[in-house]
Amino acid sequence: MRKWFTRRREGYTLVEVLTGLFITSMVLVLLVTSLQFGGEIAGKITGKMIRGQESRRACLFLQKQLSKSREIFVKDGRVYLQDMENLDYYNFYTIEASGTVYRNKVDKVKLEPIKTGGKSQLIHNAVHFELKLEEKNAVRLIIEFIKEEPAVDVRFYYPNEVLLR
Repeated sequence: MRKWFTRRREGYTLVEVLTGLFITSMVLVLLVTSLQFGGEIAGKITGKMIRGQESRRACLFLQKQLSKSREIFVKDGRVYLQDMENLDYYNFYTIEASGTVYRNKVDKVKLEPIKTGGKSQLIHNAVHFELKLEEKNAVRLIIEFIKEEPAVDVRFYYPNEVLLR
């Protein structure tokens, strides 16, 4: 008796090849999508960590400068803190359109910028930066990096013996 449904197979049929290609392509699509999604999540986490580190560094720097200042100037709404390195200079902070916040050194007497070393970068990629004097011996610092994220909003208190001008 002959077996009608059994034969020697030396290759694959077209249906088997197409099914194998379809399954392989589905696995590759899922793999690429998961890798891309993982990369996006890692990028967001890394960016959040960098912004957190920058805001902490700025807060610590300004807190240290405020604790060492013996005089604070307020002129035209701008807060001038006494420089930590040289008491003949004051520092004020500005944000540029690029999002970089700079510390600007000015002469104590004329409040004019010094020539060399008068400008240094504090943080970058900020959307909003504000340093203002408040009542009850406090200076308020607000740093905002991204509109959707909460801003850093800190009050630093300075000792009563600081001279305000």
